[in-house]
Amino acid sequence: MAGRTEAVLARVTGTLTAIERERAAQFTREGDRRDYIAAHLLIRHCAAAYLGLSDQEPTLVQHCDQHGPGSHGRPSIVEAPELGVSLSHTAGYVAVVAGPGRVGIDAEHVPEGPADAALIDFALAPGELALAGGDSLRLIRQWVRKEALVKRGELTLDDFPLTDLSDIFAIADTSDSSGSSGGSDPSRRSDPSDSYGGSDLSRRSDPSAPCDSPDLTRSGLRPSPHGEAGGAVTFGWRGRRLLEWTAGTVVATAITDHPAELRRVDA
Repeated sequence: MAGRTEAVLARVTGTLTAIERERAAQFTREGDRRDYIAAHLLIRHCAAAYLGLSDQEPTLVQHCDQHGPGSHGRPSIVEAPELGVSLSHTAGYVAVVAGPGRVGIDAEHVPEGPADAALIDFALAPGELALAGGDSLRLIRQWVRKEALVKRGELTLDDFPLTDLSDIFAIADTSDSSGSSGGSDPSRRSDPSDSYGGSDLSRRSDPSAPCDSPDLTRSGLRPSPHGEAGGAVTFGWRGRRLLEWTAGTVVATAITDHPAELRRVDA
């Protein structure tokens, strides 16, 4: 599931824990605080839809491998610890994913202008340089994919220049939640960055989201019409599925082990 922060706050209900409320109060910018709250409410809504619960029932907790339980780290649902959940927020937009197995999601704004040379050196493997070129959109698309892998627990930031995603390929059963499909022959490699438009990475933040379950039709959230702000497209990479879409200047990727669909939240 994914949507603009204000749309999520207008549509989604739920209750934050005391730890989350304390963390939200620490943000100095009101926009950042609202993004945080929206993402934490939306992940509850997503998990609740998957589990057949009300929005008030799931309890979200986070655990950092270094510091233990608290206000940051890998999220999980107390009532369903086996359920994979992940969330992301970036300047007015939030995205979440819930489903079986490991999941990860990231969303970022794309900056105008050429790609940042320092970020290219930091984020790309040698085999990805030709794929991204000097294009900011393609660079941020690769960054978002790798951040989603970090949230799955498969990478660290130090692994970015060692991880080559250039052999990604399109999967023909790609669809948004309205059931229309896109993509292309999975037997061939694709340059997925060509499928997206947009610009403007004003600042990075912690990110958007599909829910890995057909039961989400019960949530009442509008399916994403194919082609609006970039229809959702699925790619494959070494046994993983990458569901990708755009929303204005935002690009987002959710990585799952199973087929997933995108549902957008409208005000």
